Amino acid sequence: MVINYSDFLHKIQAIENEQLPFVVYKLPYQKEVHLLYQQTDELLETDFSKSGFVLYPFYGDSSVWLHADNHYVSVNNVVENGIHLGHCSEVLSGKQAHLDRINKAIKQMQSEVLQKVVLSHREAILTDEKPAVTYFERLITCYPLAFCYVFHHPKMGKWIAATPEILFQTEGTQLKTMSLAGTKPYIEGELPSWSSKEYEEQQIVTDTILSNLAPLTKNITISSVKTIRAGNLWHLCTDIYAEIIEKNALKDILFSLHPTPAVCGYPTEIARKFILENENYDRAFYTGFCGVINMYKPEKMTIYVNLRCAQILKNKTFVYVGGGITQQSNPEQEWEELLNKAQTMFRIVCQ
Repeated sequence: MVINYSDFLHKIQAIENEQLPFVVYKLPYQKEVHLLYQQTDELLETDFSKSGFVLYPFYGDSSVWLHADNHYVSVNNVVENGIHLGHCSEVLSGKQAHLDRINKAIKQMQSEVLQKVVLSHREAILTDEKPAVTYFERLITCYPLAFCYVFHHPKMGKWIAATPEILFQTEGTQLKTMSLAGTKPYIEGELPSWSSKEYEEQQIVTDTILSNLAPLTKNITISSVKTIRAGNLWHLCTDIYAEIIEKNALKDILFSLHPTPAVCGYPTEIARKFILENENYDRAFYTGFCGVINMYKPEKMTIYVNLRCAQILKNKTFVYVGGGITQQSNPEQEWEELLNKAQTMFRIVCQ
């Protein structure tokens, strides 16, 4: 159902007040905003044959699914209304513990087959929970080129994100994914200079994706490595295209890609084992995936890696950030990269 933007915001607030499960989202480059919600708080099993929104964890299978039975659409005019958010002064804690993990990973790479591991950090910020519409309008104003969402389920909590990374996009038999790695802060008027470490890190991601796609697709093509901007950050990116072999289910391809070396490492199982043994917290939906399935036509999926995200609690917010570690990593520089990445969500939740 199409409604005007003011009614759309009121609908979100009413559903949130009733403590019903919902997600409000906007695709990159689009003006349309979407709201899906349930009329009960039942946890539904993810169904890739139906239309809806999925939120899937980094590890395990405790996914959340919202059917598209209750679907409202509007056209966002928040940019015209104007929301201005400045730089947040919030800083990250736990630096030494993170540096120790990086050094441990580098040491293991020198003696074992581990080539890359993505180490993350969860920062707790003492701040009161805000209405969903506040988070959503901030997200789509600050990050119009990202996939932005606010998700709430009374049994799973509230999550928000502005993620730039496509995990899996399909229409019919055509597939697109991307290899995204390397991070530099955006400085107006300047282009980033990339190191061999960053190119190596991104190439590991590309090679692994191509290897995983090979048995399930055909006619694979890739772009050259390019620099793209995502909010206040630069990244290295390679676009990857393929044709799906008819007999293979979309779900099989999706789980052959998740988790990519961009969020886990390589080899996958060794990197994941290191993460689970050393991060000392549950990533939950951070570095899982999120997105819409069969919403606009059958066999069309737009799935994103769940990056630049935060978990909203009553009096506290967890902001999640991470970075890829290789033998060439400089621990201090990796910490600076986390500080830059954290600003994406700090701007949304701290003000």
